[in-house]
Amino acid sequence: MASSSSSAPPPPPPLPPPPTFRIPAWIILGRVARVPPPPEDANAQTRPVTVVPPPRISTVSVPTNVHPNRAPGGADKHPYVIAACESGLLLHMSASPHIGFNLGGRPPGMLAFLFAGARPGEPVFYSVCGRGYGQLRLYSLKSVGLLPMPGGQFVVAELVLNGCASLLTNHSSSDEWTETADLVCPLISENGTGRWVPHDVVPHAGHLWWMDLAKGLIFCNPIDYRPALRFVELPEMFEVTQRAEPLENIDCYRIVREVGGRLRFVDVACRSSIDTLGDTLVAVWTLTVDTSTGAASWEVGDRITTTLARIWEDDSYRRTGMPEAVPEIALMHPARPDVVYFFLFTYFFSVDVRRSVVLEFSPDSYGDLVQPVYANPRPPVNWRYVLPWVLRPSLLNAQGDGHNSSGGHQSSVPSSASELLRMMTESNEHDSSGGRQSPVPSSSTPETEGDGDDSSGGHQSSVPPSSAPT
Repeated sequence: MASSSSSAPPPPPPLPPPPTFRIPAWIILGRVARVPPPPEDANAQTRPVTVVPPPRISTVSVPTNVHPNRAPGGADKHPYVIAACESGLLLHMSASPHIGFNLGGRPPGMLAFLFAGARPGEPVFYSVCGRGYGQLRLYSLKSVGLLPMPGGQFVVAELVLNGCASLLTNHSSSDEWTETADLVCPLISENGTGRWVPHDVVPHAGHLWWMDLAKGLIFCNPIDYRPALRFVELPEMFEVTQRAEPLENIDCYRIVREVGGRLRFVDVACRSSIDTLGDTLVAVWTLTVDTSTGAASWEVGDRITTTLARIWEDDSYRRTGMPEAVPEIALMHPARPDVVYFFLFTYFFSVDVRRSVVLEFSPDSYGDLVQPVYANPRPPVNWRYVLPWVLRPSLLNAQGDGHNSSGGHQSSVPSSASELLRMMTESNEHDSSGGRQSPVPSSSTPETEGDGDDSSGGHQSSVPPSSAPT
């Protein structure tokens, strides 16, 4: 009798690997901070930064015990993040009825620094010496810059152009501010009074760069004995006077940031009475700096350009359901010069300018933003409300449990990857905004290169493939 043989059933397919959650190398930080109510437990700790991965917007919380007025009801309702570096955040805080988010002249308040690398037993918030509440006031938050220095140190500087040029600086290791007056400024020297409208300050190549987005950049090394102020004009695709956008709102359509180690300039521009909305140009320029001479110029041949019409016509935009309207600039990706984030009404999205493709999309960014009830003046929702914060390596790699052992009111920040991951997981599970960021529908997914890691070692957020869970 012939023996019958039957083959064994094939083994079951292997289970898919569990989803991984990667700690981001950078976050999108809301610049208007929250002020949580005082805890019932005097020893309870307030988490200073609630970290969520892009494109979600992370938030800063400032406990009442570090405000200028700690009396009940005296705390500033809306502290403001002026700038960020790996060491931490520079904030402006005031006392009720004033608020830190005050972009007008001579805002009352004080500067404070949230130190991101605090070890157990160390305070997190430091007052920036000499510009405290009731002391020497700032001229404008829009002219205050933060320059990171080696060893976790930093310099805060404010450039004042008011018929003459003065620079006020404070090193984090010093108890005093230094004022250097009557500096030679190219604008003032050539044009007499030199009308200058400050918009923002960014650090790059060991210098601070003050910007008037209708004119250009003034830059210097603020720690020099008598800093040499230099000026570089912003590139123009056509005359500023031909722009359809009003100059008083030019900060909605222009931004300058350091991206990938280079200074970049984004311009969203439409010519009045000539172009249609679809003809609006979106251009990314790159600045070249000659370190030997200090000369700076914009690379015309390296410009990345598209139009709103090209973006609107792509399936990735159509599937979001957003209207065809001119958006406001929110931020630039800190490592990819071709990726720009925008606000459009309540929508928040990123665009690969080189390919005219939407990469990320959120239908309700306002759910993550802290919007002040009042501000003087209250700006449109643009990059004034968010900034990219590149997390310092110690937050991702350091060992420890991230807890503050001082037992006091001071907050602590995560000092280990596991603590940061726990905070991020809690934020996703217990987020009070009730909304989640939505990627662009998978059918509009553009082709991506590599595994999503950028050249700086961070994880790039991208539209997930159709098989990925959302």
